[in-house]
Amino acid sequence: MSTTSEETPAAAIVPAGEKADAILENDDDAKQVKKLFAETRVDGGKKSVWEMTLETLHMSDAGKSKKEDRTCQTAEQALVQLQTWVQEKKDWEFATTPFDEFRATKEDLLQAFVHWSRKGGKETDKEDSVSYNVSQAFRRLESYVEWMDKNCQTLDLRGRTMKEIHQAWNMRLTHDKHGRLIWWIDVDIIDLKHIKHNLSTEDSLRYFVWLSHLVLFDKSAQVNGMTIVNGIGNKRMIDMLTCISMDLGTKLDRLTIGILPVKMESYIMF
Repeated sequence: MSTTSEETPAAAIVPAGEKADAILENDDDAKQVKKLFAETRVDGGKKSVWEMTLETLHMSDAGKSKKEDRTCQTAEQALVQLQTWVQEKKDWEFATTPFDEFRATKEDLLQAFVHWSRKGGKETDKEDSVSYNVSQAFRRLESYVEWMDKNCQTLDLRGRTMKEIHQAWNMRLTHDKHGRLIWWIDVDIIDLKHIKHNLSTEDSLRYFVWLSHLVLFDKSAQVNGMTIVNGIGNKRMIDMLTCISMDLGTKLDRLTIGILPVKMESYIMF
């Protein structure tokens, strides 16, 4: 996906190096964001938002490959191995995963983590150029199970209960010509005031968990990955970041960046 300045006159290009640093230092909004991330404590007061964010970013590759990791040459072999390990986890019931809502099965869930663990080229390439790191898939799945069990025990994830929340957040999902899922976030059409003053923390948490599973069970996204397109519009960054609590924000980052088994192909911000 590519755009020109003529097509998107509002697109902002941030220069690299010292010039970019100078812009950030002289921008009041950026200063507030920097202070917010450094001083706000989350995770029961254990960490700053910045520390939590860095930890989440480091999770994006499931701790990287290890010498002892188990790899398979095909997705089918990898799925069988992952199923074997999951069966050994007697306490993994996946009770908080909304299978019925998305007409999905536990096999569909595990398949998503298998596709995420692919190394090398496309799945249609020759077998000797593609492999699946099942150990990485299992580590990411383990993080998913822990997060869902901790945060979603009482959540109602039925889609028909999302209408008001969706109208406020107004997110959109489409696919491009390459089969990638595009997650559209247009801040100008997000009702930040309604979210901040009328929606509960649980409402927003439910919406993002529901939306994340819509992405997770998308077969095309599993194979081809995802792109996020974020239009900031005329809103200030600090307003967007403070429409929900920072504690909830870091939880959602952990889900969407550190746990969701869909490869991020690119992130485009206007």
